[in-house]
Amino acid sequence: MTLRYRQFTNGADEYEKTWSLLKPIEQAILAVIAQYVAGPYHEDARRFIATWVGMEESAVATHTIQNALNRLRGEFLALVEKGIWVFGDKDFKVWVAETFAKDPTEG
Repeated sequence: MTLRYRQFTNGADEYEKTWSLLKPIEQAILAVIAQYVAGPYHEDARRFIATWVGMEESAVATHTIQNALNRLRGEFLALVEKGIWVFGDKDFKVWVAETFAKDPTEG
């Protein structure tokens, strides 16, 4: 975890600031992982991501997800094993899960 990220871990206001700096695809992937929707490459996750960023599910390419995961890796997420990602900051995970609890793919 980098020093830049650690400086943002002091409460909801700081999480909101951190969140606002992320790209929509990165936000969607963090929400997917925080809410246990599915692995980031799973069909349900692609549907969630597509809805989040306002695109067709077919437009959510594997390389797009991989690029976003690479940007998030080390600062926000860690790969536990193939396809299994965890948050580096458990409080940030809770904040994401609670703040974005509604799945955008549901009515």
